[in-house]
Amino acid sequence: MASAGLAQYRQLADEIRQRILAGEWKPGAALPSHKDLARETGYSVGIVQVALRELAVEGIVEGRLGSGTYVTGLTRRAVTRVMQPGGGTVAPVFEDLRETAYTHQTTTMVADRHIAQRLAVDIGADVMRTTYECTAGGRTYALVTSWEPLYLTAGTPIAFPEQGPFAGQGVLARFAAIGLPAIRVNEDLIPRAVTTQEARVLNIARSALVTVVERTVFGARHPLEAADTLLPVGVVQPHYITRPNG
Repeated sequence: MASAGLAQYRQLADEIRQRILAGEWKPGAALPSHKDLARETGYSVGIVQVALRELAVEGIVEGRLGSGTYVTGLTRRAVTRVMQPGGGTVAPVFEDLRETAYTHQTTTMVADRHIAQRLAVDIGADVMRTTYECTAGGRTYALVTSWEPLYLTAGTPIAFPEQGPFAGQGVLARFAAIGLPAIRVNEDLIPRAVTTQEARVLNIARSALVTVVERTVFGARHPLEAADTLLPVGVVQPHYITRPNG
């Protein structure tokens, strides 16, 4: 039963979530009925219903009219991150996401204050902006926006991230190809509420939460790229590993 200070439906949602993550119910599997879950867990049917709505908001389960509640096919897609102490190069989070299908759109723009600060360029400087939608199983599960300073890439084979001889090879390989190897990648995980437009594209509830992986890739002298990767909580989970030196 619920511990003090924690809403019962949230504790039950945690219990069901952990059972799903442990593989008790596979993606696509039907959960027991509300009555059966209530009988098994000792909670009321009302608490079960609220807990399942909580998991539906996270994208872990989905209700089907007249059929029941099912585990979604994209529950907790792990994005593994390998961290190397001492400033070693590590692939950005989007390098893992690129393994599935994605669409993209690239345009030039001028840097606003926020992007100028991240790329260490003047406000109004030209940057290349590329947006991505990553999909699997017919569902969009991640949104990515990348900005690269054109003073470094204009006139080079990598000016357009998804065109030319290095198309689709990722920011590390692309910049290394023009003699600007990355030496450090910083990633900050920032939770926030989803916007109306993001919720529509990701097909999640307007009340859902997302994690923004705010990344900056640094070369020896300049930032090479800034990017924001938007991951729905409960659908995609960054997983960080530290690789010991030596």
